Amino acid sequence: ANTGWVSVGVDHDTATFAVETIRRWWHAMGQERYPNAQRLLITADGAPGIAAFATGFVIAQHADYSLVTEASPAQPGETVVFYLVGLGRTDNPVSSGTASPSNPLALPVNAATVTLNGAAASVLFAGLTPDSVSLYQIIFQVPADAPDGNLPLVVTQSGLKSNKTLLPVTHLRKPPF
Repeated sequence: ANTGWVSVGVDHDTATFAVETIRRWWHAMGQERYPNAQRLLITADGAPGIAAFATGFVIAQHADYSLVTEASPAQPGETVVFYLVGLGRTDNPVSSGTASPSNPLALPVNAATVTLNGAAASVLFAGLTPDSVSLYQIIFQVPADAPDGNLPLVVTQSGLKSNKTLLPVTHLRKPPF
């Protein structure tokens, strides 16, 4: 006969929810099914996920909130914001489905780093986007020595790397006309 286990719940801390679900399964079914098991090893990875267009370009904005695109690329030294998910628990816990606060801000417990074209970029802010649900943002400065081109942008947190996206960068911004 087919048997299964369904666990439904909402918790602001996915890791806590997952571990509790597996613990309940073990006590309800696992020990009986696997009587010779001496231990249970659980591994799980969760990496940041950068929001990107289907083309692979990061969804990023200039300081004036206009999109960073190939037609309007970022410039070395410029401050840019982009959006992502998966940075985990915050120092100011926010309940699932609730908009994140603007005061105090909700910052990830584990710091995130940004690399652009393999070089470290200065992160000015990383945290939940105020008044949004489960959406993080990172504000960073494009390194002054960044070359022209569509440069790979990656976020790393707790040793886990995000998806690779592309950020268009040029030293000379094209006029908007």
